Amino acid sequence: MKAAFACCAFLIALPFSASHAGNIVHSGLPGAPVIVGTENRKPPETVSENNVPEAARSPVDQNDAKTQFHLGLMSKNGYGVPVDPVKAREWFAKAAGQNYQPAQYQLALMQFSGTGGTENKSAAIEQFKKLASEGYAPAQYTLGYLNLKGDGIPQNSGEARFWFEKAAAKNDVRATAALAWLYLKGVGAPIDEKKAAVLFEKAANMGDAYSQDQFGMMLGQGTGMNAEPEKAFLWIEKAANQQYPVAEYHMAMMYLTGSGTEKNPELAVKWLEKAAFHGNVDAQNFYASLLYLGYGIKQDIPRAIGYFTEAAEGGHAESQFLLGTIYVKGNGVLTNLKTARNWFEKAEKNGHPDAKAALEKLDEMEGKGRATPEKTDTGNHYPS
Repeated sequence: MKAAFACCAFLIALPFSASHAGNIVHSGLPGAPVIVGTENRKPPETVSENNVPEAARSPVDQNDAKTQFHLGLMSKNGYGVPVDPVKAREWFAKAAGQNYQPAQYQLALMQFSGTGGTENKSAAIEQFKKLASEGYAPAQYTLGYLNLKGDGIPQNSGEARFWFEKAAAKNDVRATAALAWLYLKGVGAPIDEKKAAVLFEKAANMGDAYSQDQFGMMLGQGTGMNAEPEKAFLWIEKAANQQYPVAEYHMAMMYLTGSGTEKNPELAVKWLEKAAFHGNVDAQNFYASLLYLGYGIKQDIPRAIGYFTEAAEGGHAESQFLLGTIYVKGNGVLTNLKTARNWFEKAEKNGHPDAKAALEKLDEMEGKGRATPEKTDTGNHYPS
């Protein structure tokens, strides 16, 4: 098992992968903004109105804006009733008509995404701007997000920073984490790792799993502060205990390498399995490798192929390449050169160094006559 782990131990040294950048707006941040794909997420606000009181479950006083808002949340998120975005939008519209800001914001989110009714991005953006100008932090954060992504409005990192700062000043956890990332990456202003660390720590103390993991990684590597591996481990553990997949993967790597804690291969495997189950593609690829080879755990090739496939569908180039190899050789699956070619092509598109040679070899096997290199060594990979 140690030999298998050694090949991937270097991954712990990669603190801020491209996937982390996306986590600002698409991770499991508490109250993550939900412009699209919102059905299974928590309500986007972090304000107290999200806590649906018992009174809102009764039809009593349904002309009250706050009650209407809560009834909308219940229908949107399935709080004690079936999920019904159409009904949710109706309740939000009623409360919004009484100038209740949380309902106006929720209605704008649904208008932007077309959830529960007609999509109207321009009207939604105008509502976000109005609410933001009135000091409503969730709308300020969302305007920052839209400016950062260039979604519905021209991309403008300076404007994004402006609105994130406004919302962060009101202790909006999402804006605080997003602003920290901007300082870390130098988006819209010069890099300032110390400010990034301060902001990530603030959001981490507010319970945000993404920030706990990021602050832990910075603390472990001495980015913007002195390195303290033991404290880093504790912060990452907090995030992992919230089932944040990236942190679960980092826990596996820390137990593997002994960074901030004692080496413990058994715990490393447990955290790796959790991260894989929760969708982290690096963990899926790593755990699938162990399952495929039977290193430290019982060999299970069908399950390994399942995790390789999940990771490959998530864009993981190594898993795509390995699946191509598996389908060429028929290891645990029926040989299927068409499927193999599909995975090799995706791996090549994602920059896998051996995918081009594998495609050339596949052409040779199929007699398509593409010129092949003198040596078509596609590397020392598991399937044989």
